[in-house]
Amino acid sequence: MKRRLPVLLTPLTLALTSPLGYPLAARLAAPLALPLGLALTAPLGFALTVPLGFALAVPLGFARPAMAQEPGAAPAKPAEKPAAATPAQQPETTAQQPDAKSAAPAAEPSAAEQKPTQTPADYTDNRSTPDALVRSYYNAINRQEYARAYGYYEPESVPQPFPQFQAGYENTVSVEVLLGKAEGEGAAGSVYWSLPIAIKSTLKDGKTSIFNGCYRLKLANPAIQGVPFVPLSLIGGTLEKSEQPFEQSVPEGCEAP
Repeated sequence: MKRRLPVLLTPLTLALTSPLGYPLAARLAAPLALPLGLALTAPLGFALTVPLGFALAVPLGFARPAMAQEPGAAPAKPAEKPAAATPAQQPETTAQQPDAKSAAPAAEPSAAEQKPTQTPADYTDNRSTPDALVRSYYNAINRQEYARAYGYYEPESVPQPFPQFQAGYENTVSVEVLLGKAEGEGAAGSVYWSLPIAIKSTLKDGKTSIFNGCYRLKLANPAIQGVPFVPLSLIGGTLEKSEQPFEQSVPEGCEAP
């Protein structure tokens, strides 16, 4: 007949460590039966193996903290699983296809739409002869120096007020000049000339027009002039539209000045 030890009726609290490393705390609320074989038996039959090799049965509701902590501290949250690494996002590079409309070359403007451009002529200001003065006059027109052109007229012989004179060349881009032979004669201390001329005017819209006629010029005797001195100057002229080619539009002669 086997001999048994007396039964211990006092509740028991044990601190244990599981095979995974978690500390386990359990309080036995039921009487423990301690047989000779060092087996501990609890009412619900939950068995754990401890270092001494005896079996322990504990009730439900035992604490299994993840880590040892100070009494009263909040339980530690389990570590979050790191998000899976994703490859670095590459910027989208979409090759743009040329637009069919923009790729097509622009249609060239017609000759009527093309506005002629011209490099300003070199400055010329020469009053020594009738030919030189008229060329200087149109040099000022081509350079859009209308005040200078207006100044080639004798003050008492200007054709019109300056604003109207300037407005008459508003649409003019350039003027080409062909001259004939100047004819001069003296009278009352002054010399007068008549000069045959043909001009070819090009407008901003590309159109050209040809005119011909005569200019009249005057030079008072420099030896007897006072102040202010008046050099060789334009005193008038007449121009008409020519139906002939530009090179053939210069008159053969002019009336006597």
